[in-house]
Amino acid sequence: VQDGDAMVPRPSSVYVFLFTMYELNLGLAFFNLLPIPPLDGYRLLPAALDRYVRPLERYGFALIMVAVLMLPHGVLGVVFRPLYFVMDRVQALFGVA
Repeated sequence: VQDGDAMVPRPSSVYVFLFTMYELNLGLAFFNLLPIPPLDGYRLLPAALDRYVRPLERYGFALIMVAVLMLPHGVLGVVFRPLYFVMDRVQALFGVA
């Protein structure tokens, strides 16, 4: 703390670690529900879409790589916006952040 800085409480390292793990796990759970063939969300698709999605199974890993590495951040932001909304609501429910 420098002269003139307000004394504000800083979160402990345990809190920061747990909060980071919470965000990471929630993000991975949401990512796993995307309807891309190797992920679990693929199994949630209706059987009527099988004939359209089945040919994409062998390209599933490549689709994930394109989605994660090649798409602009804004596109992924739209995909993950519901996750951010849920995380904010859960944090508000428990009075965190």
